[in-house]
Amino acid sequence: GNQRKHRLWQEAGKAGGGGGAMNQLLSGQFLRFVAANSLAAFINIITRLIGSLVMLDTWAVVAGFCAGLSTSYLLCRGFVFRSVRRASLPEILRFTGINLVALVLTWLVYHLSLQWFVSARMGPATNQTLRTSAHALGVAAPVLFSFMAQKTFTFRQRLGSHGT
Repeated sequence: GNQRKHRLWQEAGKAGGGGGAMNQLLSGQFLRFVAANSLAAFINIITRLIGSLVMLDTWAVVAGFCAGLSTSYLLCRGFVFRSVRRASLPEILRFTGINLVALVLTWLVYHLSLQWFVSARMGPATNQTLRTSAHALGVAAPVLFSFMAQKTFTFRQRLGSHGT
């Protein structure tokens, strides 16, 4: 019960250098994660913009997600979490599963943001700037969830380690 919770908090504090969750967010590893996934997000958005010229916007968002996912996996594996093991199918499936949850969050934030922009009379839903702004918000929304899940579940690192 309480003793187990206390032990987990102590372990998390030791692992995080005493700073806990804030220490994780200020770590070089988290900053590498943000940099790597900013590039992946850029590729995601550019793919969506180009895709919107030839397909429905919803499918273009999915195409952008797939392009960003591939970029993110390669960068996270080599640059952020510095995995030295060979890539395995279970690792790729864990990474993809976490990102499917992130896709749902991205899609929800995209559509809710776009609805809000339109209801605030910022312009019609067909306005490219509004759609791109809503998409950028959607892409940014799951970053904290993704970092913690990829670190602990996909790449099997303890929360206190910084992957250096």
